[in-house]
Amino acid sequence: MRSSETPKDEIRKAITVLDQELFNHNQWMDTLQMTLVCRLRPDNRDLDKDAHRHCRFGQWYYSEGGQHFRSNQNFVELEAAHKAMHERATALLCLLMEHEDISVAEYEQFLHEQRRMRLQMETLKHELEDEAFNLDALTGAFSRSGMLTRLREQQSLVKRGLETCIVVMMDIDHFKLVNDNHGHTAGDRVLAAFAKHVMSNTRPFDKLFRYGGEEFLLCAPHTDLETAHEMIERIRSELEKLAIENNGDEKLHITASFGLALLDPDLPVVDSIDRADSATYAAKRAGRNRVMVWEPSMTEAERSAAAARE
Repeated sequence: MRSSETPKDEIRKAITVLDQELFNHNQWMDTLQMTLVCRLRPDNRDLDKDAHRHCRFGQWYYSEGGQHFRSNQNFVELEAAHKAMHERATALLCLLMEHEDISVAEYEQFLHEQRRMRLQMETLKHELEDEAFNLDALTGAFSRSGMLTRLREQQSLVKRGLETCIVVMMDIDHFKLVNDNHGHTAGDRVLAAFAKHVMSNTRPFDKLFRYGGEEFLLCAPHTDLETAHEMIERIRSELEKLAIENNGDEKLHITASFGLALLDPDLPVVDSIDRADSATYAAKRAGRNRVMVWEPSMTEAERSAAAARE
């Protein structure tokens, strides 16, 4: 994509559309499967030969907004995948309307096309994100410069009731000792290994940001506190087992403390970040290497501790 010809606000708008469409697609799939299983009357739009143009994603894709990305090969290939998926869905619904049986092979063909479409959409989304948000060269995580913009876009979806979102603050325990005892090169390896571990154990639409130093922030949409807590607890427990290469010396082992908070639709984004940070601080006070969910008492305890230090 020729970034000089595509304003970043258009790219970010496209990322938001793709986020919404992935969510909408999951809902559409649920409705389609219920229609097929319960033999309900299909939506007439799904029976149309141009169904791919009438769905919410198709309306955007063929609109003026979509024209900005016609030079992007992934964007072009997404059209074919999206159309093929709808054609398979229409074929299944026509069999339903004709009271014909749907074979396993026919349904598997539809599933293949919908998986191909999702992969193409996620590939395009990742490419746009790389262009819209600078990446941290050391860790491969997104840099802090695009973090607030990304979280505000996510918050707009939360406000509209389309999804919930969790922010997770992550702080590597005793990182200063790694630098002091093994050198800054080893510290860099630890940071890179930590980011890789987190990104390898989160979902494609979760976004990890280098917050600063040894701190990272994860934006986890389409989830609730309980589910996010389970995911982060797995990351934490596997992290302490991780052996990090140290240029031939004894391998390094690290732990981290994690704080979770809901991305509140009614507060500035920075307040939700502060809540996650307070939960991380509480995890460190409780002994480190643990996951804590924010509650109001944590913020008050942090303020009292800060006042006592002054």
